[in-house]
Amino acid sequence: MAALEALQLFASDDRFDSLDVARFFFGFADRPDRNAGRTTSKLSLLYALTFNLPNAWQVGLNPTMSYNRKATRGNKWNVPVGVFGAKTIKIGRVPVNIKLGLEYSVVSPDDFGKVAQFRVQVTPVIPGLVKSPIFGGK
Repeated sequence: MAALEALQLFASDDRFDSLDVARFFFGFADRPDRNAGRTTSKLSLLYALTFNLPNAWQVGLNPTMSYNRKATRGNKWNVPVGVFGAKTIKIGRVPVNIKLGLEYSVVSPDDFGKVAQFRVQVTPVIPGLVKSPIFGGK
């Protein structure tokens, strides 16, 4: 299986961050005789919007929609909507972002599709490796 990242956009200022990523996964060496005739053909769409609040709080959304072109009818799309809240704290000397979120799939696969999801994410924040803009800027 291979992946092609088709689109990535990023906008940011002190108040918000936004990100859109589309990826298409496809099989180029799939063997239909070994995997019951199935090959890979999937699309993944991530959109994220984060509002930065005082005292290192954030609220926003970041669900990932998916489309499986090879799935049977009623099982192709998963379209979640949801929100999250996050807080960045220090544990020792390391900043850590703790995020809690809830998603509900307004469209989900009929066979074994997720309907709702509660998310917990803990992310240590490392310093940026690139200290100045690569392509101009301030």
